[in-house]
Amino acid sequence: MKKQFDKNWLIFLVPINQELKIANQLLHDNIQCYVPTRCAMRCWGNKKQRTTKIIAPRMIFAYINETEQNKIMELPFKINYLLAEDKNPATIPQEHIQTLVRILNQENIPVEFSTKCPTYTIQSYIIRGVFKGLEGFFHVIDENPHISFPF
Repeated sequence: MKKQFDKNWLIFLVPINQELKIANQLLHDNIQCYVPTRCAMRCWGNKKQRTTKIIAPRMIFAYINETEQNKIMELPFKINYLLAEDKNPATIPQEHIQTLVRILNQENIPVEFSTKCPTYTIQSYIIRGVFKGLEGFFHVIDENPHISFPF
């Protein structure tokens, strides 16, 4: 049984294009949160501009306890939990959040979130490169190979 003061990483679903606004509100209320973003270069005519791209649309990761959960639900935004199979809010281990941050800091590696189901999956371990030692999964989705990390 969890104590009231134990903190966990939870995923909150927010309205589209409101992730950064709500995250700023949470930070203003001293609630630790994370929105997976990456810098992208956009071209408009002859002009290039650096922008921030949200990697996980509609998702905010918050490191909170039960008291802060109630505080978040009282915000004037439409916010829901991402639920696990047991109908409780899905919790994310600290190591997975750290892995996600580490992956997103590597700008040369493409990252995307997918809701498609893989045709088959093989568990694998990264043996070389930046992510050496990480456990990952090799998936085939729509006949295209992908590598994912547990999240």
